[in-house]
Amino acid sequence: MGHSVTISWKASADPVAGYAVYRITLAPTSLAVTFNRLTPGLITALIYTDTEVQAGYTYIYFTTAWTSIRGLMSQPSNVVSVTIPSSSVPVTSGVTQIEAEIQS
Repeated sequence: MGHSVTISWKASADPVAGYAVYRITLAPTSLAVTFNRLTPGLITALIYTDTEVQAGYTYIYFTTAWTSIRGLMSQPSNVVSVTIPSSSVPVTSGVTQIEAEIQS
């Protein structure tokens, strides 16, 4: 059974064109760290599901908001860390709330 991680966040108080979702991946048996932007473009939904996760790995997620007027990026949101269990026990934790707001 494959794992997935779903994150959600509160809408920005400022007008935004959309949000970008980022992930830092920590390998379980080495010091390897990778950084990826998961959304190639901006998304307007306040939820994102990452289906490309592997058992034993730790993932750190955060978002940024982009203004609709000048195309400026906000400061990164707070982060959430998730470790996918190595066993076949399904993860049934709830949706994690993170927030991205425009800072001027």
